Amino acid sequence: MRKAKTKPGKGTTTTVSIDRVMVPVSELVIGMYVCELDRPWLGSPFLFQGFPLQSPEDIEKVQQCCRYVFVDVKKSTHQTQPPLDRPPEPGAVGGTRRMIKRRSGGNDGVRRLLGRLGGWAGRATVPAKTVQSIKVAQDVFQESNRFVHHMMEEVRAGKSIDLHAARETIDGCVSHITRHPDAMMLLNSIRTKDEYTAEHSLSVGMLAILLGHQLRLPQRELTKLGICGMLHDVGKIRSPDEILKKPGRLTPEEFQVMKLHTRDGKEILSSFSGIFKEALDVAQGHHERLDGSGYPNGLTASEMGLPMRMVALIDTYDAVTSDRAYARGRTHVEALKILKSESGNHFDGELVARFIAAVGIVPIGSTVRLSDGSYGVIMKLNPKSHFKPTVVVLQDQDAQPIDPRIVDLAKPRRNTRTDLRVTQVLRADECSIDKNLFRDQDFLRSIRR
Repeated sequence: MRKAKTKPGKGTTTTVSIDRVMVPVSELVIGMYVCELDRPWLGSPFLFQGFPLQSPEDIEKVQQCCRYVFVDVKKSTHQTQPPLDRPPEPGAVGGTRRMIKRRSGGNDGVRRLLGRLGGWAGRATVPAKTVQSIKVAQDVFQESNRFVHHMMEEVRAGKSIDLHAARETIDGCVSHITRHPDAMMLLNSIRTKDEYTAEHSLSVGMLAILLGHQLRLPQRELTKLGICGMLHDVGKIRSPDEILKKPGRLTPEEFQVMKLHTRDGKEILSSFSGIFKEALDVAQGHHERLDGSGYPNGLTASEMGLPMRMVALIDTYDAVTSDRAYARGRTHVEALKILKSESGNHFDGELVARFIAAVGIVPIGSTVRLSDGSYGVIMKLNPKSHFKPTVVVLQDQDAQPIDPRIVDLAKPRRNTRTDLRVTQVLRADECSIDKNLFRDQDFLRSIRR
């Protein structure tokens, strides 16, 4: 059975599947088995990580400290029949309902969960081709992620990078980004701050390919750009962890040490046979600026090639928007303001404009608040209007979880004169939505209109 990791609250890690259903505490009944809270178990009044509700006092205790919990349907009553070997085919509502009836032992209170499971059981209105596109994108993305981690471990161990494997991996990214950019960018938005260096390198490579595609560069050049992006920070392998992960501003002396990663990057890559000049230039020059104020060599506009200019602005954008061990990331809108304010002196103004056109004013994967107060995640851009994307709504006005539904903001709503619009772009830590849900195929098939 497919499962997805989700963090509905800070510090809480929950496994969500059709066996585990998110339930507001107001809907709890005796007999339900609480398997996860909306907060960490440590510090809660409960001794065990998972327990049945056996009395009104149990329910009251949960209601006093939680807004919602996850209930394990399978454990909520004794099983009258063994579990099925596999879940029914997607869309088979009756099969899902029969399975849960068998697992719930016929308990009426537990069967109330079917109302909340309705969105997960068969109202599958996300186009099948979109679900399949994300599935393929996930395979490509995971393979690329594995490659980046493996590459860094090999370099750390003093071994050579397999450039043939790198090209094969990046070719897969190029192929899917050029055909299904929405799917790849959605997955690229799901990040882990503890894996900053590797995920940053992968993201810069992905975004470089996306920008190159926007510039209509040929596939061979897109592959080179992807490799340049993924290798641009390889020199940080030699940077001390106490500087890389320092929770605060670097001293002037520490900053000088940090700047050495550009020199180290070029030196590391130079030792590999078959490496191309652009990768060396980008590893050394991604902190150069058009006005000569960058490092390590103070290059000016005429001395910076196209790949270096592209990775310079993308590296800045991704660093600004990423959560790190010592700082939370800024929103996409704030990052775009930085790029625009530095266009012409630090960054190529034309490339900044084309980058904004490629990723959108409010990009895929952004967590947003809508004009009716609900919360969701942007799943698809609207090429005719940057401000009217397609959004998956996951929480109501009180930030309470609801059955997921998909809303195209470009289409007028029925029975109302007021159309929905995006009113706020949120950081990941400003709400309890976990975008890891979008890695789960069952979840994607569940989203209704």
